[in-house]
Amino acid sequence: MSQKEILQMDKEKLENEVKNLSNQKQMLKIKLDSINDRFKDLQHYVSILKTNNGPN
Repeated sequence: MSQKEILQMDKEKLENEVKNLSNQKQMLKIKLDSINDRFKDLQHYVSILKTNNGPN
């Protein structure tokens, strides 16, 4: 295998790694957005409970 072929294979591997990392980043962003939405829902729920039960 020539040096050029080896470099081409390495390049392709790195490109695939970049694509995979990009996909992982997108999935993590979706998960983080979901967690943030859930947190806001819980904050709202706690606020309602405090309002209905008076100061604790």
